[in-house]
Amino acid sequence: MQNKTCKQCSTDFVIEDEDLEFYVKVGPEFGGKKFPIPVPEICPECREQKRMAWRNENKLYKRKCYLCSEEMVSVYSPDKDVKVCCQKCFWSDKWDAVDVGRSFDFERPFFEQFDELLKETKLISLFGSNNENSEYVNQETDDNNCYLCFGGHFNENCYYCTFSLEGRKNIDNYWVWKNENLYECVYVMDSYNCFYSTFLQNCRDCYFCFDCTGCSDCFGCTNLERKRYYFFNREYTKEEYQKEIKKYLDSYEGIERAKKESQEHFLKYPRRFARLRNCENSTGDALRGCKNVKSAFFFEDTEDSKFGSIGGFLKDSYDFYAVGWGERCYECASSIKIPGSFVVTHNVESSNCMYCAVVFNNNDLFGCAGLVKKQYCILNKQYTREEYEELLPKIIEHMQKTGEWGQFFPIKYSFYGYNETIAQEYYPLIRDEAIKYGYKWQDNDFGIKYDGPFYEPKDISEYDPKISPNAQKEIEECKTGILKCEVLGKPYKILPQELAQYIERNIQIPRKHPDQRHLERLTRLNPMKLWHRQCMCEESGHDHDGNRCSVEFETTYAPERPEIVYCENCYQKSVM
Repeated sequence: MQNKTCKQCSTDFVIEDEDLEFYVKVGPEFGGKKFPIPVPEICPECREQKRMAWRNENKLYKRKCYLCSEEMVSVYSPDKDVKVCCQKCFWSDKWDAVDVGRSFDFERPFFEQFDELLKETKLISLFGSNNENSEYVNQETDDNNCYLCFGGHFNENCYYCTFSLEGRKNIDNYWVWKNENLYECVYVMDSYNCFYSTFLQNCRDCYFCFDCTGCSDCFGCTNLERKRYYFFNREYTKEEYQKEIKKYLDSYEGIERAKKESQEHFLKYPRRFARLRNCENSTGDALRGCKNVKSAFFFEDTEDSKFGSIGGFLKDSYDFYAVGWGERCYECASSIKIPGSFVVTHNVESSNCMYCAVVFNNNDLFGCAGLVKKQYCILNKQYTREEYEELLPKIIEHMQKTGEWGQFFPIKYSFYGYNETIAQEYYPLIRDEAIKYGYKWQDNDFGIKYDGPFYEPKDISEYDPKISPNAQKEIEECKTGILKCEVLGKPYKILPQELAQYIERNIQIPRKHPDQRHLERLTRLNPMKLWHRQCMCEESGHDHDGNRCSVEFETTYAPERPEIVYCENCYQKSVM
C-alpha cells in the first residue's frame, strides 16, 4: 500500500496492494518484456475529471462538412481546428485515414505528435448509428424520432433524455431503462407513466416519488413496496387520492409546490446507504450484477474492476467512464467493445488499442485517430505485424523517459472547452479555475440569438381543444414562439411533437431551458464519491435491540448531509 497526495487537487489518496498488482498485470508485453502501468500521481476523482473533459455529450452545433461542404450537426463547434465530416462522408471511400500517417519522431514527446495527427485526420460529426429521424442526438444508437437524447439506445419518440435505453415517449429523464411515458424522472426502470420521480422500479402512474418498487397511483411517497393510492405515505381511497393530487397537478405553481413539499417529506424517512442489486463484495452506488467492483457508479454486470462510472460488462478494468464490454482495460472513456484497451476515448469495437481516439472496428493500434478497419498502425501509419511489435516497445520506452507512459491524454489537447464537456456537470469550474488547471474554455456562444418578444406559456389546459375554444390559436403561437428560461434567461423552443405530448399527458409546459432542466435532474443524484459511515438506525425491533446499529459502509451520503442513512438490513425493515 502507498499513501499519495494528488498533484492536481492536493487530496490524500491510497494506492492499495490490489491496485499495484493490477498495474503490473494489465501492462502490455512485447518480446518477453513487460511494461507495467506507473502508479497514478493524481487521485481517482481528478483522473475521472480528465476523462470527462474529452467528452462533449450534449452541446451540438451547426458547421459544414470538411469534404462535401454540406451543413451538418456536430459536437465540434465551428471554431474548432479539426476536420469534421458528416456521417455519409466519414463512412465513404472518399478518404483513408492512413493517408495522414506519419513516422514516430523520437526527438519529440508522443502527445505533441498525436495532437498534430488529430488535426490532420478526419473526425465524425456525431457518435451514433442506426438513428432514424433523429438528427439531434449523440452517443445514441437505434433511435427513432428522438431529439436531444444522449448516451442511450433503442429509443422512440423521446426528447431531452440522457442514458435512456429502450424507452418510448419519454421526456426529460436521466438513466432510465425500459420505460414508457416518463417525465422528469431519474434512475427509473420498467415503469409506466411516472412523473418527477427518482429511483423507481416496476411502478406506474406515480408522481413525485422516491425509492419505491411495484407501486401504482402514489404521490409524494418514499420507501414503499406494492402500494396503491398513497399520498405522502398515507393510504387514501381512490376518490380521496384523485381529489388530493388534482390540487397539485392542475397548475405550474402546484407542480413547483409538490417538488418542494415532497423533498421535505422524504427527509423524514431513512435512505438506503447504496443501491447495490445482486452485487457481491462491491462498493459504490447504482450497481447491478457486479462482483468485486470498487468505487463504481451506475454500472452493471462487471467483475474485478475499480474507479469507474456509467456503463457495464467489464472485467479486470480500472479507470473508465461511459464504457461497455471490455476486459483488461485501463483509462478508457466513451468507448464500447474494446477488450485489451489502454488509454482510449471514443473507440468502437476496437481491441488491443493504446492511445487511440475516434477509431472504429480495428485491432492492434497505437496512437491512432480516425481509422476504420485497420490493424498494426502507429500514428495512422501502416506496418506489418513484425514491424509493429518491434517498434512499439521502443516508443513505450521513449514515453517512459518523457513521463507520458500510463497518462491519459493531456487536457490541453482535448477537442473541447471544459464548459462544453460533461466534466463541467460533475466537477463545475469557473473560467479562471479551468484555465488555471490547463483546460480550454469555450468563450463563443453559438446558441440561438434572439432579442424579440418572448412567448409566455399558458396553463396546459389552454392548449386542449376539448377544454379551451382558443386551443388551436395557443398551440400555433407556442409552436412558433420563443420562450425564455426563467433561470438562465436563454431562449428555447417547444417542438410540435413535444407540445402534443404535453397536451395529451396533462404536463405543464416547462419554463426552463433544456440545459437547466438537465442540470437540475443531476442535483437529484448524490456525487460519485464515497464516505465511510455507520448506520444511523436506532429503531427498536431491529437486530440491534434499540441501540444504534453497528454496521459500517461506504456511501455517497456525506456525513454533514441531513438524510437519515441506514444499512440495507435496517432499511428493508423500515420499508412499508
